[in-house]
Amino acid sequence: MFQQQDTRILAIETAMNQFQSAQQQRDAESDKKIHQLNQTLSQHMTMTSTNFEQLYGEQKSMSQSIATALQRQDERLANSMDELKSLFLQTRGIKRASAPADEMDEHE
Repeated sequence: MFQQQDTRILAIETAMNQFQSAQQQRDAESDKKIHQLNQTLSQHMTMTSTNFEQLYGEQKSMSQSIATALQRQDERLANSMDELKSLFLQTRGIKRASAPADEMDEHE
């Protein structure tokens, strides 16, 4: 009877040692996986931050390019309107700078 109890106790101790060993191995594997996930997450966060900074720089550059292009377009449009106005006045026989001088010549 005592021998059966000793055998049972020994079996329970052996099972507990195996369970403890297996649990320690799972803990170590879990810690390793968590460490790897943390490293991967850190890398992704760094890459994402870098990409957002690059995207912001590209957006800023593009906005500046668009603003410059719009300014040039406005300048060209204003120049074209001035030229068109000048041509229109010339076809009607009126010149901007010489109009008052021509009128004086006619009165003399």
